[in-house]
Amino acid sequence: MNKIAIKKDIHQLAFDASHLAGDEAAKLLPEWTGPCGFAWIIVKPGTSSFARWLIRTGHAVPDRYFGGANIPVMDYGQCLRTKRAYVLGFATELSTYFPNLIIKPMSRED
Repeated sequence: MNKIAIKKDIHQLAFDASHLAGDEAAKLLPEWTGPCGFAWIIVKPGTSSFARWLIRTGHAVPDRYFGGANIPVMDYGQCLRTKRAYVLGFATELSTYFPNLIIKPMSRED
């Protein structure tokens, strides 16, 4: 197996594990409580192989404001608390796979 295929497998494994950790954190909260809002995760630098993989596979979009790759949270309706729990769980798990990347959970109230 070549190095590129191994990197793709590691990237997918890290993304899947992070999504699962975020989903578990979000499900601990009561459903649909609290204010409405948006949440996302920023992965920097945008030139890292993981950030480029996120964008290429459609898991993220390039972030023109903060820089890097932007992973938007599209699940959990409009509930800001649930989305915040998701991004915190996701970012914490992802940082164990990529400690050298800047991984920022972000959110804002609507």
